[in-house]
Amino acid sequence: MIAFKHIDGGGTHHHYNKSFKGFTLAEVLITLGIIGVVAAMTLPTLISNYQKRVYVNQLKKASSVLSNGFKLMMAHDGVTELKDTYAFSGITGTVTYLIGEPTQSCTVGNTLENINTDDCRSIREGFSDAFSAVRFTSCDGVQMKYLNGDNYHVRSTDTTCIEFADGSVIFSGVFNVSPYSSVLPYQAQFWIDINGPKNPNTIGRDIFDFYVGANGTARGRGSNSDNENKSWRSDNSDHNCVIYGRGLGCAGRVLEEDAMNY
Repeated sequence: MIAFKHIDGGGTHHHYNKSFKGFTLAEVLITLGIIGVVAAMTLPTLISNYQKRVYVNQLKKASSVLSNGFKLMMAHDGVTELKDTYAFSGITGTVTYLIGEPTQSCTVGNTLENINTDDCRSIREGFSDAFSAVRFTSCDGVQMKYLNGDNYHVRSTDTTCIEFADGSVIFSGVFNVSPYSSVLPYQAQFWIDINGPKNPNTIGRDIFDFYVGANGTARGRGSNSDNENKSWRSDNSDHNCVIYGRGLGCAGRVLEEDAMNY
């Protein structure tokens, strides 16, 4: 510190000699490089977790839409079982493929196209009344995969998909006039792709299977209410929900855990 005295007798002023030093270009580049490495390591995980949350919310919405729609269908017709609604009461036989099978029809024994035929008119009208802005359109032809990466099958453009207003689609549907069994007493089964033709088109990520009970309630396949062989906790490779499995039971797991923990 250096002290200076004013000539006029004023007070002494003290002046501090400070030296300021900035960051060098090399230091800035090293810092940016570290930030880049950290971002490259963490961003994929953050993006994956965000996308999984999106899938979970879409699945929950699909489950709600299905249950609310079928219950509304029954309320419109004043019945307590799905099989007695106008949409489904004309179906005969035990198991009928409604959509996803080009040689099946809404009455077992006929070899018609699928849900777009005259025999299926009541089902189309029932869906249109109970579900908002549905469309019956040709399926998109995408290649679907199991959770473990193996190919599932292609959604044939020769079959019909039921498309909802949010872009999700039902691409396969089965209706059972009598409950399938005492163990799995569901009335219908529907496969839904929660984001339509968008990737990844993978069972357990954006493709899920639902059972629908006689009371119209939709239940994710693999839920705890299923028997042990059909539960997502089962060692059965078809129904478990682990990354090396097929993922058919993942709807049940995701809805129970409110997460995609795999």
